Amino acid sequence: MAKQKKVNEFMGKLGNATPAPKRSNNEKLNLSDILGRPINYTNYKANNSYPGEKYLLVGSSYNVEINTTKALKTRINAIDTLLSAHNSIPASKALKNPKFYDTLSHFERDWLDRTKETTTITKAYTQSGKVIPEAFAVWRLILSPVKAIGQKS
Repeated sequence: MAKQKKVNEFMGKLGNATPAPKRSNNEKLNLSDILGRPINYTNYKANNSYPGEKYLLVGSSYNVEINTTKALKTRINAIDTLLSAHNSIPASKALKNPKFYDTLSHFERDWLDRTKETTTITKAYTQSGKVIPEAFAVWRLILSPVKAIGQKS
């Protein structure tokens, strides 16, 4: 009975929700509208790791299963080797690289294998602009260009 009450409360809140503002087909979406928080691509652009305005940064992927220094160094080398020749690479192509593939967690392998062909990976950066050598950034192609912070319309 309590479960049904929570469902009814939730549905009631949905009924009172303010509809999203209507946009023209040519108007760019704002990142805050999509994610509820802005993303700053400045560090990716400065390091030639920005795949373009048609991509949305999903996040940076870490392998939390790594528990030895040797495994961590192997992962860092694999990511660096893979992404030093290319600023970005399709996830499907990256998965075909055995050295990179072997450093992925079970979750990362499964996740990247299920992504669309247009999913891209790049080097990952902190908010302060430092590269995260043991991680890679995952980018998803979106249907409408997104206006990032500091980007002119």
